[in-house]
Amino acid sequence: MLTHYFQRYHQKENVETANAMLLISRLYAYSHTKFYDFLLDLFEEDKSFEPICDMQVQNINSIPDAVISQPSFKIVIETKLYNQFNIDQLVRHLSSFQNEDYKLLLTLDPNILKPKIKNEIQNYIKQNNLKIKYIHLTFSEYISKIKNILDEIRDYDFLDIVNDYENCCSYNDLLTNSENKMVVRPVGDTIAKNIELNLYYDNAERGYSRCNYLGLYHMKSIQAIGKIICRAIISVKNKASQNLDIHDINIEVEDGIITDEMKKNCILAIKDAFNYNYDLISASHRFFFVDKFYATSFKKITPNPLRGKKIFDLTDILKKNSFSGAEEISNLLNTQTW
Repeated sequence: MLTHYFQRYHQKENVETANAMLLISRLYAYSHTKFYDFLLDLFEEDKSFEPICDMQVQNINSIPDAVISQPSFKIVIETKLYNQFNIDQLVRHLSSFQNEDYKLLLTLDPNILKPKIKNEIQNYIKQNNLKIKYIHLTFSEYISKIKNILDEIRDYDFLDIVNDYENCCSYNDLLTNSENKMVVRPVGDTIAKNIELNLYYDNAERGYSRCNYLGLYHMKSIQAIGKIICRAIISVKNKASQNLDIHDINIEVEDGIITDEMKKNCILAIKDAFNYNYDLISASHRFFFVDKFYATSFKKITPNPLRGKKIFDLTDILKKNSFSGAEEISNLLNTQTW
């Protein structure tokens, strides 16, 4: 049974807030330095939250040999799922701050903030001379800011936590531009068969990310890209038999329409897996079917191979808001590295 760090199957705002806060708290426990780097990025201040060491600092009654102090901060967060922020509620949140050195009101939502709300709260802060910073982030931006302070190699263990949070947000449809997201999966010996059958499979317990495109990673390069057209959980009825046909499998379609050809390709994939000692019979597997895998060479030039799945924002990488399909994306990524 795969254990997730963050709650799923629930889209209430308090759950999403709790998940966002859990990520921050885990970051603080993982590395105080990384946590303060994250705060500095939010505040956009050329200052440090690190402890300050001063020698011979005089107070009212004495002069101690040394003082170690740290600026205080407070972050107040309001989460919405449909951009239904209310200016009155946000103004009331401002009263949560008192004498902290750094004060931040942060709103989270899957989408960018409506300009009217943003202008109203910023004007209120300015008119009342409040030393409070206000920031709005989408969940995608929130994840990116945390990823930007992490090192792909040294912080690999914590990136596993961030990736699970990103997958959780993806599952709950909290990420913007999901139609231009590509999930990349490492593939080993089966890559040729995956491309031939236009499918990829994974243990059903591992969950999935809601992305339009699927990339296959092998030998430090994304070698094939396809548009996902169907997703289904496949389980084998007679687990003692290796002589299977389409009548021997249970099919639970999660998205799209599964065709007879896809069913036959499932059987071929299950049988082919025996050649590599992979067992697709004992447990249910989630199959991802693409229209067609198109060859590409999107090379990873940073050290170490990709160890787990990774989500790419194609809009950000390729500087385009729309694509005609996987073939266009495969051609464009041929000129890119990561």
